[in-house]
Amino acid sequence: MEYVRYLGHPTSGYKLGLDIGGGLGGHAPWLLGITERLYVADVIPFSSVLDGRLPFEFSNKCKRYDINVDLANIEFHQVDGRKLIYRDNLFDFVFSINAFEHIPEPRRALNEIIRVTKPGALVVIQFDPTWYSAYGSHLWGFDVDPWCHLLLSDQEMEAEIKRKGGTDQDVFNFRNDMNHVPFSTFRDMFEKPSPDFFRTSNFSYWSMDVESDPYAAHPNFKKCLELGYPKEDLLARGVQFIGIRA
Repeated sequence: MEYVRYLGHPTSGYKLGLDIGGGLGGHAPWLLGITERLYVADVIPFSSVLDGRLPFEFSNKCKRYDINVDLANIEFHQVDGRKLIYRDNLFDFVFSINAFEHIPEPRRALNEIIRVTKPGALVVIQFDPTWYSAYGSHLWGFDVDPWCHLLLSDQEMEAEIKRKGGTDQDVFNFRNDMNHVPFSTFRDMFEKPSPDFFRTSNFSYWSMDVESDPYAAHPNFKKCLELGYPKEDLLARGVQFIGIRA
């Protein structure tokens, strides 16, 4: 939120916030320093997580780390980001980190954020990496080559995951967890949003040049270029959007 402050936007004092893709609430203690109340929204079936004891276990974890959190100010909701369950103009703060590269049809998710936020609401969206990045597959725990997910068939990738010690769950995650949306699509979404929706906004990302990128020397980078993948999509990282609703 330092960059939000740098842009001149308040970083506290909000009344009701929404954390899209908030998982098991890992960001909640920090976000409750920004907003009085928080809804944590994710596709996770919260009612069955930890045998329905998620709020209790979440509270205990906070206590173990000496974090003071009032559970009365947090709600966990199983929600599809493309079809939020909330009424129009409800939230004055929306936060989403490392979710938009997973959500199918991210444009619909952005439209839903616009729908459920009130005028003047702060919207902060960050995510990385996108699908065309060197490790856009999110196969962090496996020693796979950069961009191999763009060069191998799904069947070949699944065999590679298994060969590297992956489980059926790892294969399932590879098949289902990513939306395969390239950076350029997100740039089109966030770079110049309609002034009807955001009265001010900032879009940023970082990208190394070919000589500096640690993965670009790998033969797979050249192969992807030869297949027509745009260089910017292959190298872009760290997407961030900060907007104030109109």
